[in-house]
Amino acid sequence: MCVRLKGPGKSYSSLYAGSFGVTGVLKKSSGSIIEGFQSKLPRGDALSAEIWGCLLGLKRAWDCGLRNVRLSSDSQEALGLFLTEPSDLHEDLNLILEVRDMLQRDWKVDLHYFPREENNTADILRALAMSVAMQILSPGAVMRYVQEDTGG
Repeated sequence: MCVRLKGPGKSYSSLYAGSFGVTGVLKKSSGSIIEGFQSKLPRGDALSAEIWGCLLGLKRAWDCGLRNVRLSSDSQEALGLFLTEPSDLHEDLNLILEVRDMLQRDWKVDLHYFPREENNTADILRALAMSVAMQILSPGAVMRYVQEDTGG
């Protein structure tokens, strides 16, 4: 089974200075939703939120027993940090190393860049993430939030 994990896309911070909403959606290769997740980060920046979203998504995919994953992110910078040796001075060093450790597990993970405009579902969930520490969403809940936001 191939899963597309759409990571955090843009961080939602305009109403909560210094806080970021991180969301992701695990999808089968057919496009059907397995689950979503959302979490609020009390501090950080957009890159930190991207890295956190990728890490949380990889952990959810692993915990769901998925072993063939496509990690999609609209942050080329974050994806690049996972493929190269980070500087010991990087403020997100521990997060980056944890993602790199996840990538070394016994599974197949392809890293994939996609344009921000294609990350609508995660963007919709991000606004909701500001009110929760961490929440796992069923496929039905993800679809309800998307339908409510799009008026459909």
